[in-house]
Amino acid sequence: MGLEVVRRGLAVGALLGAAAAAETIRSTPALHAGPPAWLPAFELASLFVCAYGALGVALGAVLAPLPRIGGARALWPLALLAAAFAALNESARHVDWIDAHRHAARAAIGIAAVAAVAHALLRPARTPHALRRLETAFAALAVPAALGAALYAARPFPGAGGGSGSADVIAFAPRFAPEPPEALASARAPGRPRALLIGVDGASWDRIERGIAAGRLPTFEALRARGVSAPLASVVPTYSPSIWTSVVTGVAPQRHGIEDFYLLQLPRLGVENLQLRRSFGVMRWLLERSGELALTPVTSSLRRSKALWNLADEAELRSAVVGLWATWPPEPLRSGVVVSDHASAARQQEWLDRGKASAESEVTTWPPELAQRLAPLQRAPESVSRDELARFVRVDDALWREFEATRAFSKSVPISAFRSSHLNDDFYARAAFALWSDAKPDLLVLYLRSADELSHFFYEAGVAEASALGWSADDVRRYGDVVDNAYAWIDRALAPLVGAALAGGDTLIAVVSDHGWEREASGRYNHNDAPPGILILAGAGVCGGDCPPLRAPSIYDVAPTLLERLGLPLSAELVGRPLREAFTEPRESPRVAAYGAPLGAARAMASGSDAATREKLEALGYLRK
Repeated sequence: MGLEVVRRGLAVGALLGAAAAAETIRSTPALHAGPPAWLPAFELASLFVCAYGALGVALGAVLAPLPRIGGARALWPLALLAAAFAALNESARHVDWIDAHRHAARAAIGIAAVAAVAHALLRPARTPHALRRLETAFAALAVPAALGAALYAARPFPGAGGGSGSADVIAFAPRFAPEPPEALASARAPGRPRALLIGVDGASWDRIERGIAAGRLPTFEALRARGVSAPLASVVPTYSPSIWTSVVTGVAPQRHGIEDFYLLQLPRLGVENLQLRRSFGVMRWLLERSGELALTPVTSSLRRSKALWNLADEAELRSAVVGLWATWPPEPLRSGVVVSDHASAARQQEWLDRGKASAESEVTTWPPELAQRLAPLQRAPESVSRDELARFVRVDDALWREFEATRAFSKSVPISAFRSSHLNDDFYARAAFALWSDAKPDLLVLYLRSADELSHFFYEAGVAEASALGWSADDVRRYGDVVDNAYAWIDRALAPLVGAALAGGDTLIAVVSDHGWEREASGRYNHNDAPPGILILAGAGVCGGDCPPLRAPSIYDVAPTLLERLGLPLSAELVGRPLREAFTEPRESPRVAAYGAPLGAARAMASGSDAATREKLEALGYLRK
């Protein structure tokens, strides 16, 4: 019986490996692009089958000596197999909870089917021949059952409410021929306003409302009083590059191509964009340890859809992009500027301090000479004084010594996250105000990330359940106000830019976050299930207090709204809709079939800072070691 359990563990493990390989190959176009892809696809599938088969053998060897329960050892492998399959498809929990009942039913059916097949494979038979017949018959059912559930779990990102379509539809929509740039330019409407899009990563309404009530957030309060606001539906998983690219393109991650923090590559096999589910952890670990798998942070070169600034540039509008995820390398614009997410001197210095960046210089802005013009706005890491730190944290001598001794980020010293996060946003906020005042763009996009980064480290220190979550009284005293203070600093940093935009009288201001924060079923605070972010619309054309409530806005509605107010046409590819109910004089833009792809898409590019970026993301919980 012991050898039978081991043999059946091998069979079941190999079958699950085949299912995982089939899902990976199906999701990776480079692995099913005709005869040249057959060899790497076969090699990858063989690796999956061998790895999961070995795991099944190991499981069988562990289970074989265990005592029978109910007269059969099969119940042990059956229970563990169901658990293993659920873990294999960890991504199944990343769903749009509007569709939760349908998802739960399908996931349960998939797991039950595999469990039933496994039971048939593992149960003792009267004769070896009968056993083999059972194994052959049910093995044929195991692969489609496992693959079916895996495919459901790996379905496209949902297009959260309020849009005119969904990502499930968009992902399979036909590829329309793009409109020529002159068609976009000729469609511009006269008398359009300027537009200012401010992205505050991780901003949540509970913190903002608390800050407004305490009188700590006058900028947010003024914007909310002059405009309309609502929770902003997001999507799962809440990967910042993916969601923010959806915000500025208006399309789902499967279409714009930025689906994660990293691009997975198999250089030896010539595969540049491996779609390996994070839940296939065994394979990911093996491929990384063997040196086969390379992780390259996503860049602007991988984006397959045009962003707001590309469309503005084609329509001869001036634009400025400051600090947004996946904007390096900076795209050449005819009438615009880009200050990429690599342009902050504080972040570059952090990479150097940790020995993770190459000595090669990078072009971090467009035009390249813009970096030198903005250099006076940069601050050195050592410029953070004790008084400045004390605006965020209760500083005593011990904490200050620890902070001074840790120039670069260290997971073991949480307050070290403050230096680069704060100086990074400080530079980008200053740069945005300078560009708004001097270049006078028609469109400016500013992104700030410190609220989210500091929340990952200190959010729980400021909640009522802090002690139950493992925070000591001393740490609560030190760090309990960090997140609220970060919001207050962002409010002050935005004040000059927002004030100038409101004073002009011709600017639509949109303040957006990609997700909020909430207490999850585990008891910890995070954003894995995509709690709503924030949306504030204020300024030119917004009806203010007389507006009807916004109808379930989502991240996909931001781009259509801004495009329409700028007088630019809307593409049939857009998932969301313009939020016309927010304006006193709704306007309707002309329609085009498609915008086409930006120049240079899509090619992976490596940066000297890649290793440092990965270490920071691991500390924030976005990546696993």
